[in-house]
Amino acid sequence: MAIVVSVLLILEQHPQLQELCEKLEKLDEILQGGKLRKTNLSGSVESALDSFSFLDLTEVGVKPDHELRPSDTGYFSSTDETLKPDQTTAAAPSDPSPVVNGETLEQAAEQTLEQAVEIEEQDQERRDETESPSLLSSQDIGTDCETDTQSYCSDLPAGSTGIIIIDKVLQQHLKFCLRLTKDFGSIGPLKCKETSAVIKLEWQCGILDKLIELVYSKQPPHTISKAYSPLAASGHDEILLFWAGNCGENPLFIECKDFMQAFKEQFNSQVDESYSRIIDRLYPVITTRILDENDSILKPNNDEDSVISIYQFTDFFLIDNRWNLAQFVKDVAEELLTCARLINEEKAVVLTQLQMYNKIPFQQSCCVSAARLLTDSDYRVAGAAGVYFETLLKDVNRRAQAVSYCIEALEDGDEDLRIGACCALQKLEGREACEHLSFLAKCDTVKVKHAAESAVSSFGTDSEPSDDEKNANIWKQTTVMSDVSKSTDF
Repeated sequence: MAIVVSVLLILEQHPQLQELCEKLEKLDEILQGGKLRKTNLSGSVESALDSFSFLDLTEVGVKPDHELRPSDTGYFSSTDETLKPDQTTAAAPSDPSPVVNGETLEQAAEQTLEQAVEIEEQDQERRDETESPSLLSSQDIGTDCETDTQSYCSDLPAGSTGIIIIDKVLQQHLKFCLRLTKDFGSIGPLKCKETSAVIKLEWQCGILDKLIELVYSKQPPHTISKAYSPLAASGHDEILLFWAGNCGENPLFIECKDFMQAFKEQFNSQVDESYSRIIDRLYPVITTRILDENDSILKPNNDEDSVISIYQFTDFFLIDNRWNLAQFVKDVAEELLTCARLINEEKAVVLTQLQMYNKIPFQQSCCVSAARLLTDSDYRVAGAAGVYFETLLKDVNRRAQAVSYCIEALEDGDEDLRIGACCALQKLEGREACEHLSFLAKCDTVKVKHAAESAVSSFGTDSEPSDDEKNANIWKQTTVMSDVSKSTDF
């Protein structure tokens, strides 16, 4: 199975994702077990699962067949959604199978197919005796559905979890996991994105576990307590009341368009008219930040069919201490307006904002935007940006946070931003970034190399470890670790 192979390969570098692998295997059993129902979202869920096959199967001894179809991954027995369950078990690909450890999949599948048929016959006998169609079918839960959620539970063809609202949330979180896998494969010390992806995937593991629990409960939750008790028991009334007032009778998620409209109706009157320039993208940006768990995004990027799950909402607002929604909206509006001024084409606007450095919100987006200005062709703008970073040296905590922001910016695909980050680290006397800068000085573009070398040289001769120190560190790592694959540094 492609998803299992992919996660196992990730485990070589990040063994802490073992539990996530187990949850995905359990989810795979649910979706392909033959006992569950298929919704019109099943194709999307299958696609999200199958998309984890971004790594080369040959690395784990699997010889893939060029004729394999999405259905051959094992998640569903056929790509033809019109086939009935008993027909899909009889369908088998006629193409040659790939070789796994010297044995063809056709040979390995014969016994599995016989077992599957036997299990299906036993299941059918149990269904006939109980006059119940399947473990999680619509008939099992139809009588428990409220009026508004009835449409999510009825007329389900065969193949997925059997509860459309859970399918919808599951699809959303699998898509997010897929986006996170794109941040793997970092080289050298530039591991900010990969480390962040690991942390977020660990959090997603708990969410998948909760969704699996809801699947086995055989019915969708109708209260916030059953959907996610941490939100219900949080004690933060403003957050709880917002969700309860806008989720209707389905506490699992809110459509993105409805979420943005609810925020607009509740908080638009509290946003000052001075923010009129950015008001149209304020709520789309907030929505995108929630979906991507990234509080530095400046441009909205929301799919039309996206939803915000109760887990995403709780994670962003409750766990990250954004308890005052009204203040949060004002802060984001101020941040967006400041960034808009910092990237303004009129130099006078940019210069005025930089000169009011004590009014610039200390957020990653603003800090990175100011770093880019260090390379501006207008010496007045570049000088003012330099003063901004020099003032951060007076605050130990802010300086450390700014260094962290700039180190992360070194991984950005924008060359100008990487150059600006190098210059900012030089202004911040960021010796802790010496390893990152030295790496860029060897392998980046000519302009970035020059900026990185300049920053490293400004730290003095003691910034770069000597060869003896490097060899000593390597020896310590080698003797401590019995298995190199346990380290994220290799």
